[in-house]
Amino acid sequence: DAARDRPALGVAITSLLTEDDWRLLAGGGVARVATYALGDVILKQGELNTAVFQLMFGRVAVVVDTRTVGGAAHRMVVAAIDEGEVFGAASFLGTGVCDASVVAISDEVAVRVVP
Repeated sequence: DAARDRPALGVAITSLLTEDDWRLLAGGGVARVATYALGDVILKQGELNTAVFQLMFGRVAVVVDTRTVGGAAHRMVVAAIDEGEVFGAASFLGTGVCDASVVAISDEVAVRVVP
């Protein structure tokens, strides 16, 4: 799967945390569940990220905002994240700043959040 080969987006680490790992984190009071609606921004490009997320259900897109040479704003969807995949890890473990936004693209989205 090409999406899993994009470590800059954080989806390549899905194999690092098993369902049991998430249960352990949740049981220790570390992980929480957050819900979002269509169009909600979960992570915002250029802002600080202090967590790692796992998509439990719904659909989210990874979006990059750029400017053309003339200065016009342009939004480009660069990936879709599937249920079970992890996102936000690259910025969380790297500079802390999000290189892209993650936006809910279904009516209901739930994610596990590990701060």
